[in-house]
Amino acid sequence: MKMIITILFVLATTYCSHSFAQSSDTVHYTVLRNKPNDLNNLYLYAMPLNIDILNSYMNISYGFGTEYNYRDKFILGFDFRRSYTEKVNDLIMGPDELIPQKIGSPKEGKKNFTTFEFTAQFLLGGRLRVHNEKTLIQDDLYGGTYIKVKAMHFIALALRASYGYHHYPLYSSFSGYKINDPSTIIEGIGGVTMHNMQFASFGLGIFQKQDLKIKTDDFGTKDYSMTTLYYLDVLLPISQNLTNMEVEDCTSGAPIYYEVNVEYPTMSSYGLRVGVRYQIVSRAQKINPGTKFEIGFLPGLNKLPTNFYISLGLEINISYNTRK
Repeated sequence: MKMIITILFVLATTYCSHSFAQSSDTVHYTVLRNKPNDLNNLYLYAMPLNIDILNSYMNISYGFGTEYNYRDKFILGFDFRRSYTEKVNDLIMGPDELIPQKIGSPKEGKKNFTTFEFTAQFLLGGRLRVHNEKTLIQDDLYGGTYIKVKAMHFIALALRASYGYHHYPLYSSFSGYKINDPSTIIEGIGGVTMHNMQFASFGLGIFQKQDLKIKTDDFGTKDYSMTTLYYLDVLLPISQNLTNMEVEDCTSGAPIYYEVNVEYPTMSSYGLRVGVRYQIVSRAQKINPGTKFEIGFLPGLNKLPTNFYISLGLEINISYNTRK
């Protein structure tokens, strides 16, 4: 009889210990947010590094901007960028590498890349669907997952429109005339001038976002929010011009210096860009990363190789949820 009691006691103790171990791994949580289509989000961002490769030179710039996403209705944004220094523009290609006999440079002596843009996007046909399970809490020591939550995923078509301004160097071969003597035509000026352009853009995009927040008993609050935008835009110049240049002419022995108005026979009437932008916008973290990649052809000289560009940017954003 004592033997039976002892065996029952051991079994009961083992069962209780096992049950406690199982229950100790249980995490209770409450879903606070899982409706990305109901999100009002305002965030400010800085771009500490943006690399543009265009017209045979590389530009390294910084920037800042802001964006407001109102639920599943629209997105408004502003973006500004400027090169750190004009000297970076000459690292790959300088004016003296084009046509040594006639060298031109901007009269004002500034080659800084500068651009800004106001953008409006209207979201249409938005849908919610269940996305993959999102691991919000994980045991790094043993590799076991405590919580996996099925996050809702919002996707919509974005109608895009913008107004912007570009001011950037153009390295090419130009023709022009002396400002004080318009009858004197100068051909084959190799150098750099500044392209100033106001433009409007119209396009389509696919906008996606998730917004998941849970509250746990033992691990505090966990917040996961992100947006992704794929877009295609047509750029239409409102106005564009090339700045005057100071030219050094060495064809007759001693250099001759004069100022010319740069002319180019044809300027393109449109441009094209495609890109993707990814941002983590968690309010719990406050400071979050993002990235942007873009490729296309800018309006400008009517030469596609001259207008081709690639742009890659890294962002740091601070987010505010205006709808708790």
